Amino acid sequence: MASLDIDLVTPSRAAGDLLVAAAFDGEAPHPPPALAASFRASFDQLGHQPGGDPGVPTGSDWWRSAAASGRLVVVLGLGPKTRFEARSIARWAERVLDVARKWRAGRLLVLPPQHSLFEGADGAERSVVALSQAVYRFDDFRSPSDRPSTPNAVAMIGPGSRSQAAARQGHRRGLAVAAATSFGRDLANTPPNVANPAWMAAQARALARRRNLRVTVLGEAQLLRRGMGGILAVGQGSANSPRLVRLGYGARGPRVALVGKGVTFDSGGISIKPAAAMEEMKFDKCGACTALAVTEAVARLRLPLRLDTYLPLVENMPGANAYRPSDIIRCYNGKSVEVINTDAEG
Repeated sequence: MASLDIDLVTPSRAAGDLLVAAAFDGEAPHPPPALAASFRASFDQLGHQPGGDPGVPTGSDWWRSAAASGRLVVVLGLGPKTRFEARSIARWAERVLDVARKWRAGRLLVLPPQHSLFEGADGAERSVVALSQAVYRFDDFRSPSDRPSTPNAVAMIGPGSRSQAAARQGHRRGLAVAAATSFGRDLANTPPNVANPAWMAAQARALARRRNLRVTVLGEAQLLRRGMGGILAVGQGSANSPRLVRLGYGARGPRVALVGKGVTFDSGGISIKPAAAMEEMKFDKCGACTALAVTEAVARLRLPLRLDTYLPLVENMPGANAYRPSDIIRCYNGKSVEVINTDAEG
């Protein structure tokens, strides 16, 4: 799926079908004055984690007010504030999206809890990334009627003007990281009958066009002319020929090389893997998927560096031409190596 952008809105511009807030034990979620004036809704429910119930503290009358708009507010209990930590943010985001799906919200508004982990640029980035990951589903191969409901739009209510600049900086970073993460997940989850080496190279080309990157793709004949025997050997048992991709970003700054292993399916070749583990072997391309995702994030954030990303892309299959244990292969660096195990990881 394409990444869903998480908007950052000021309290005075907040609008939506459903507002999800959160509270810690003994605390009430206090809406900013501008939000209280512009978004009236009836209190719906107070969720809580086992062992923690914030109750309905004094001062929460606004959340109980039933106004003519009929919009819905849900307050989630987060348990003791002292136990809330960085890894708790993912759980908070998942619960927010569970509520949105339950109520089939079209436009979701999220009011983060009052906690240091949600403050400043880093807090905004954490929130956006967590909400994006909670929204994420790989449903490209499911019929539309079989896909879980997801909000059409998600907006997070940001701080007042004093902290707005930092929040917007973190929001921008979070969107870039979230989009790149979803991109990498989509690549990884795509099944091997689609995501073969040629398809992965096509995704790299598309990224290059999208972000104005330099790109070179070597096919089987070019790999052979250059004497790249290693990648050719691993791929020679497959009907899908290998590719080697190089992406280039930036013209100044420190130089970084990123290499991502892209075995689009690793059967093990002649040294075939156990059947119980076979279906997971589409994930042997995750190094390449991650490298592409990092390149996407670097380009989107316009980081001041020179990045060269290399993707050796190959499918390892036990075909009639598959390489064998005891074969001797000459690699690009001129060295000859004997194959001990045809498993690409061996």
